[in-house]
Amino acid sequence: MIQIGPLVIDFTTLLDIASRNPLAVSWYIFVRGGWIPIGYVLLRGLWWIWDNHIVGKIMSKWQWVLLSVDVPRENIQSPRAVENIFAHLAGAHKTADLVEQYITGFAQPYFSFEIVSINGFIRFFIYTINKNRDLVEAAIYAQYPTAEIVEAQDYAASAPAHFPNPEWQLWGTEFILTKPQAYPLRSYTEFQDETAEESAFKDPMAALLETMSGLRDGEQLWLQIIVTPIKSGSWQEQSRKLVNKIAAIPAEKHATLFDKLIDFPGNLLTFIVDLFLPGTPAADKKAKEALPSKMLYLTSGERATMEAIEHKAAKIGFKTKIRAVYIARKDVFLKARGPYGLVGSIKQVNTEDLNSLKPDYKKVGTKTKYIWTTTRTNWRRVKIMRAYKARSNWRGFHGYVLNTEELATLWHFPVAEAVKAPLVKKAESKRGEPPIELPVEFPREFAPIGGETPAAPPSGPKSAPEGAAPKNLPV
Repeated sequence: MIQIGPLVIDFTTLLDIASRNPLAVSWYIFVRGGWIPIGYVLLRGLWWIWDNHIVGKIMSKWQWVLLSVDVPRENIQSPRAVENIFAHLAGAHKTADLVEQYITGFAQPYFSFEIVSINGFIRFFIYTINKNRDLVEAAIYAQYPTAEIVEAQDYAASAPAHFPNPEWQLWGTEFILTKPQAYPLRSYTEFQDETAEESAFKDPMAALLETMSGLRDGEQLWLQIIVTPIKSGSWQEQSRKLVNKIAAIPAEKHATLFDKLIDFPGNLLTFIVDLFLPGTPAADKKAKEALPSKMLYLTSGERATMEAIEHKAAKIGFKTKIRAVYIARKDVFLKARGPYGLVGSIKQVNTEDLNSLKPDYKKVGTKTKYIWTTTRTNWRRVKIMRAYKARSNWRGFHGYVLNTEELATLWHFPVAEAVKAPLVKKAESKRGEPPIELPVEFPREFAPIGGETPAAPPSGPKSAPEGAAPKNLPV
């Protein structure tokens, strides 16, 4: 028996049962409330199984397509055009109703924006479900009317999936944020150089494309950015709280029903006293000396941080996952030529006072320490290759929110005056509307692993096919 003030706890019955049969103690606890946490855990587990089943059933019906996008060589549009493309694709978001959420299942379709270099030959791809293909093409043509969009074979499908591999070696990782997602990355709007004579815009894509164009035969470098449309306003609350924290604005307190019941007697007594005693208005008693706002004492850096956070929250956001894979034959595999250049180019969007992207090597990246390093590293190689091939939105890290401006900084078509990488696949010239039902084949010069891939795209015009002259030839 234990006495805590007026409370007396008697364990006599429980100890008596325990001395005879431990199972009886378990049953005694179970029937007297122990079933509640057990039932909760069991129901959560059953719901998790059911939710994965119905969501997997929906996703198994998706038909995917890989689109290769080429823009004219004389492209002069800034990344703002690609920012508009991302904003356009936000229209694919759908909110599940109760039937879809709990019975039939629902999964939000997503997009994968990819930049790939095979043997130094660079291409831009968009991976999407077939029913969203028209949406993707409309978004691109609205900003780049002369772009060429063709369906391509999956370049990653024939890559080795098991490691160690006798011929190929792999490096891979996912990029994560170093601070909460409310802090923005450096965007393309900050790459303007008004003092430069050659170009006012220093394209952050230039460093990545130069790295990719410098790869040798047998080397491939893949960058994958998976974006999922999310509900508007679902993530801005974190930004608002962070701004209030910097400005020392107290958080709003919402009293619960229990709080109101506890405070009711005191509030009633205060109301009666204020009502019958003259000269003591309630407002005067409750008034406190207001502290001066911290906004008056913020440093210029704190003000800039608040403005940057609010600027990010003002634009459309996407849940984002970023993966990178460098795969090469063992005789030419060199991290300094591929991965290091990729990581360095992405670090251009990093700032110490706001946010940064960094490669992860603790959980996902192909780097391990201390024990069984070879086995663990190879197992990570297998997992990240599987995740990349599947364009998985669930394997690896959960992801974070980037807005359209940040995404356009990381993935956009090179600006002709700022990027001089010679092996970027581009449309040879402007074109008009293509013929209806034009047959399209996968470009031979960009064959996947195992195919023939020349070091550079053809530079000259293709010769005319042999045969009779056109009937409408003027004579």
